[in-house]
Order: sequence, then structure tokens, then C-alpha cells
Amino acid sequence: MKKIALTTLILLLLVFSSADIARAYTVNLIYYNSVGLMDENMALLEDGCIIQLIFTNDAVQNPPQPWNGRPSGDDVLWEYTSIGTGTAQPGQFLDFLQYDSSLQPAFVYVRFFNANNWVDVTFYGQSPLHTLTDFFTLDIWDVTAGGLYLWTEYPFMIIPEPETWLTMLPALIFAIFIFRRKRKEKKTKTS
Repeated sequence: MKKIALTTLILLLLVFSSADIARAYTVNLIYYNSVGLMDENMALLEDGCIIQLIFTNDAVQNPPQPWNGRPSGDDVLWEYTSIGTGTAQPGQFLDFLQYDSSLQPAFVYVRFFNANNWVDVTFYGQSPLHTLTDFFTLDIWDVTAGGLYLWTEYPFMIIPEPETWLTMLPALIFAIFIFRRKRKEKKTKTS
């Protein structure tokens, strides 16, 4: 009886200790740029320029959606930040995000825009992919360590504001009314 109790106790200890190993934990991702990010004209980005941290499982950087700048495909926007966050250095930023270790192995990248609001954006740039890793729950990533990022012209779609459509609606209804009236008059003349 004593052997069965001891064996059961040892098995329980092994099960609970292995369950602790398999459990996910929080990883602290610190991402920054040691070299100032520059725009398409090689000028340092101004404070407030939009930066996105984007997660991807498949190591493919999908282009942004043309109507709102969000990631497309299976890419997921993790967070927004901006130039000037966490540092006073021109064209630089320093930010922090916590993620679950169960997401590893996967990738993140940074997409940055040349303006601080979507109306003024004309170009965007992207960093190379970063593989999510951790060293004692810490993942430090210098976005510009490879020194390579490319600028692409941003493909905007112009979508009129609702007010524009509402002001055009009476004119459209009036034009339809006139068109139908002329059509009716034409039919009565030919008959």
C-alpha cells in the first residue's frame, strides 16, 4: 500500500511540474530604432508620424488597405505608436508591448508612414521581419538594425464624406425627375 501511495505521489508531482513547463508566459517586446527613420526624400520623420506594429504567422508582409492603412490578408495590427514616443531623438521611437509566448515562432514587422494623420499620408515604409523570440521573457528588437527599409507610394482610394453624398442627393433626384419627364413627353409626341 505504501508503494502505491508513493508511486501515485511521484506521478502527480511529474504531471504538475510538466504542466507548468507547457504553460505560456508573458514576453516583453521592446522595439525601437537606433537610427532615425527617414522619409522617401531622406529627411528624418517628424514627431507624430504613424507607426504600426504588425504580427504575421506566414512571414509575408501584406500591403496596407488603401482606405484606412490597416494591415491586409492574415496580418494583424498589434498596436499604433508614433515617432517621438519614448525618446527625444529626432526620427526615433521606443515602445513596449507584452505578448503571449504561445505565439512563438511567428513574426512581427513595423510599418511607418510619412505623416501624422491618414489624410496627409503619401508613402509608407516597412522594416524587415523580426522573429519573435525571448531571452528570459525579454525580446529586444532594433527595427533599423539591418539598415534596410523600403518606401512605397501609398495607394489611396478617395471616398467622399457622407455630407458630400447628401448634398448631391437632391440634385440626383431632380435630374432623374427631369429625365423621366422628358422621356414621357417624347413618348406622347411620337404616339
